[in-house]
Amino acid sequence: FFRSSLPSVFGKKMTSTESVLALPAPQDVAEDNSGTSDPQRTVLTVDGEPVVLDALGPVIINTDGTLSRIANWHELSEIEQERSLRLIAARNRTRRAALEGAQRDATSAASNNEIQR
Repeated sequence: FFRSSLPSVFGKKMTSTESVLALPAPQDVAEDNSGTSDPQRTVLTVDGEPVVLDALGPVIINTDGTLSRIANWHELSEIEQERSLRLIAARNRTRRAALEGAQRDATSAASNNEIQR
């Protein structure tokens, strides 16, 4: 059902065989997890924002909008994880803002083209 409502993701046109996987909103995940003692999930606050971690570590937003993780997260020491998390959170914020801006620009350009027709 996402195909018709989202014709492009971060400027990339979707084909009829592709689908967008929906993720829960960050506040929903944090609310669902707060108060539980699930050893696979941890909620940390980084720069005032809740960040939900599972055993695989944080999600990294790449410059093209794809997502990845640190393969050896479980092998990092606690201090390495804390430092990495701070850097990843700052980088993700910057990349997400850039990707959202590019999406807004693409949407605006598309609507301007429709108006000119």
